[in-house]
Order: sequence, then C-alpha cells, then structure tokens
Amino acid sequence: MVALASLLFFAGIGAYPLVDGDAAFYGRVARNAAERGDWLPMRFSLNAGGYQVDKPPLGIWLMAASFALFGPSEAAARAQHAALAVLLVMVTTVFARRRLGPLPGLLAGLVLTTAAQVFYLAREPMLDVPLALSVVLTIDLADRFAASRRAGFFYLACAVAGAGVLCKGPLALVLPVVVLVADGVWSGGGVGHYLPNGWKQRTIGCLVLLAIVVPWHLAVFVKEGWAYADMYVGTISWRRWANPESLPGLGLVAYPALLAVGLLPWTGAAVAALVDACSSRTRSDSVRLASLWVLATIALFAISPGRIVLRYLLPAFPGAALLVANRLTDPAVRYERTPGVLTILAGLVLAGWAVTAGLGLKAAGAAPEIIVLAARRFALLLAVVMIAGGAAWVARRRVAGVIVLALGASAGYLMLVASAPAIVTQLYPERAIAAAVNGRSAVATRVAIFRAEPAEITMLAFYLNPPFEDCVTAEQIERFVSRPGDRWVIELPGRPLPSLLRTELHVMATYPGGVIAWRKR
Repeated sequence: MVALASLLFFAGIGAYPLVDGDAAFYGRVARNAAERGDWLPMRFSLNAGGYQVDKPPLGIWLMAASFALFGPSEAAARAQHAALAVLLVMVTTVFARRRLGPLPGLLAGLVLTTAAQVFYLAREPMLDVPLALSVVLTIDLADRFAASRRAGFFYLACAVAGAGVLCKGPLALVLPVVVLVADGVWSGGGVGHYLPNGWKQRTIGCLVLLAIVVPWHLAVFVKEGWAYADMYVGTISWRRWANPESLPGLGLVAYPALLAVGLLPWTGAAVAALVDACSSRTRSDSVRLASLWVLATIALFAISPGRIVLRYLLPAFPGAALLVANRLTDPAVRYERTPGVLTILAGLVLAGWAVTAGLGLKAAGAAPEIIVLAARRFALLLAVVMIAGGAAWVARRRVAGVIVLALGASAGYLMLVASAPAIVTQLYPERAIAAAVNGRSAVATRVAIFRAEPAEITMLAFYLNPPFEDCVTAEQIERFVSRPGDRWVIELPGRPLPSLLRTELHVMATYPGGVIAWRKR
C-alpha cells in the first residue's frame, strides 16, 4: 500500500503548476514565512496591514519548512503533503487490518488510495489531508485505548487531536469526539467508553492537548491583538452562521452526492455498504463505528451554512473505505450482486457524462481541445473499468473485480499525471504571466493584482518574485491606474493574453517611474 500510494501521490509532483487556489494561497504564505521569517504573524502580502491567515499554522509551517530546505517550487509544496497522504493510507490500512482482518485491511487501503478525491487532494497541498490524518489517527488511538485500557494510547490520542487543532482548528477535535461519543452511546458503553475511569488520567490528557494548542494561540493573540482574535474565531465559528453561503438543509442532499462522486470508482460498493451498515441486521462493532464516522462527517458539514465543497468530506473517506472493505469481504453476503449492479450503473452514468458533456464543451468552445480530450478519455476509461469490475462482482468474482477497479483507476490517474503539464498550463497560465513580470524587473516596489476570481489572484501571487505588497480591489482600481506617471500596455511574447483572463485590467506592477498594465485585447 505504501508503494502504490507513493507512486500515485508523488509521480510528477513538480511537473505542472499548482491547480487549486487555496493551495497557491497557502503556498504564498509559506514562501513568505520561509523567505522573510514571518512564522508567527503569517501574511499573504508583505505590507504590515496585509491579509493574515485565518487558520492555525501547523500545515503551513510544514510547507514553509519544505521551502526552506528545498527552495520554493511546486515539488517542495507538494512533497510534504503527499507524504502525509501516504501516512493517511498507512494508518487507515493498519486500523482496518486490526478491526477487520488482513484482507479487509488491504482492501481498505486500496479503496482509500484509488478514490478520486483522495488522489486529487493528496497532490494539492491544502489542510484537508492533515485534518483527515489527525481524525483517523485520533479515532485509532482512542479505539486502541478502549480495547487495552492503556493510558498511553489515550495521551497519544489527545496529542494527535491537539496537533490537528493546530493545523485546521477545533473541527479536528470536534469530529472524532462526535464519532466516538455516538459510538459509545450506541454500543451501550456510554460517553465514557473511550475515556479513562479516573479523573487524573483525564486531566493529564487534557493538559497534553492544551500544551500543544495554547502556546501558538496565546502568542499570536498577544502579538496581533483583538482584531486578529475576532477574525480568527469568527472565521471558524459564528461567521459561517451569520453569513450563510448556501440554503439551509441543502448540504443534506448535496454532500451525500458529492461523497459518491469523490469515491469513484468505488461508488457502487460504497452505496451498498452504507445501506447495509444502516440496516437492522448489522451487528458488527467495526461497521457501526465506520458508518457513524461517515454519517457524522456529512452531518457536521451539512448543518453548516458555509460553502458546499467536496474536499470538506475527506475525513469521512477512511470510514467509507472500511465499510467497502467489510462489505466486499463479508462471507455472509458473498454471493450478493448489489455492489456489482450499482457499480455498473455508476459506470454507465459516467460514460454518458463523458460523451454528452465532453461534446458540449467542445462544441461551445468552453475549454481548449486538449482539456476536453483528456477529460473524456479519463472519464471513459474509468467508466469502462467500473463496468468491467462491476460485471466481475455480478459474476461472483469479487477479487477480480477489486483488482480491475484498483489497477484501472491507478492507470487512469497516471495518465492524468502524464498529461497534466500541458493541461494545467492552458487552464492556469499564471506561471507564465508571473515569469514575464519577474523578467521585466527584479526591483518592483509594488505589484497589485485585480482579477475576477480570488483563486486566480493566489495562483499568480505564488509565482511572483518578489511578491506584491497588497491587492487592489475593484473600488480602488480606477483611482490606482490614474496615478501620475507613464503607463504601458504589454502582452505575452508572440500571442495575446490568454482568454481565461477575463477582466478588463488584470495585472498591474508599479515600478519606479510608472505603471505596467495588462489589458485584455
């Protein structure tokens, strides 16, 4: 599992630009920390009032340490993150092996490694993989404590939860606690099933957690003041409710559908496993824990009025992998064809999407030809793999079906990796634009960016050297360009500005003596 995960997560990680705007944002902040020593008040831009990160620092510190060791690059940004993703696979495999047995443990690792969303997030350095790792490791250590009653496991679980909080915020503690409390109550063990009996050990565990979480929070709040405290606390709690970004209750419908998409090519088996886990005949403690794991993650995000984003569900994927592994190796349902039928249906739906959506994009000219072609090829390959794997399960050849899905999905991912440099360069031309700015002058006093999408701002900012001092907003842009001094309009050598840069004025760089501007032609 380590070899397969390493192959999929590390192959070509430095061959193409960053894809996700959040990854580029964290990358720019990490560059500033590594190059300027801004490890405590982490900032996106360089001026004293620049936007600060509203997340805890541990994940960004790891990226900054990678930049300090190997220099700022896509490979350095992704390598430390991919290593955490491999560790996530390892912990999930060991946990499933201990709870379900050797074969289900191996299968759980395969499902997690080859799930589409895990493959994508393992290669884009954000905070979701560290969060998922802290959740699965906390649950694993708490479960080991409940089985052995050895206090060391409880203390380690508290330490891991503290590290998760320092990486992603209170969710890293809330999520495993909700899962474990619900499992304890359902099993009849009560709330204290995963807690030591004595208050002394409970107090020590709390102190371990606080010793990890408190120092940074205290230091940054003392240094930055109550304005930072309001931003940090508000972002992770009440502002999501004060300014809802989605309709109430929409997440209860959207997140299960998104989870099904993220679990490709294992969607059919996952649906069958979750339905079977919720049935009255289920008596397995491991299945109960895994189903609560998935459902609690969905519920926590579904009741939040914040944005509905698939990657938020990553902490549920280890639980889903356990359910699929148990379902496909359960001797009581050895000859049931439901997972195979559902997998075939999902494959047919994916094939239909590949044909119709691909042709639609091509006809409308909404995407370059190379992107349409790659999307259709990957979707069709995955659809064929799912139909073949589902057919093997219908024919009562479960091992063959697992092999087809795992190897077929892996081949598709490696195909995407091979074509990623050409595809991403056309989708995100920011690296080329930044190279033109960097080559124009190395002594820019201010580079200000105005774009339609915040993600595009951060994608460009990651590659600028030196970084800009601040962003220019839509309200400021007219006043800014009318400042005294000469103005130039420049284009990329040999071709106009890429069509994906959609706004009237995209990049401005103030040098001593004037303004350089890109305008759409």
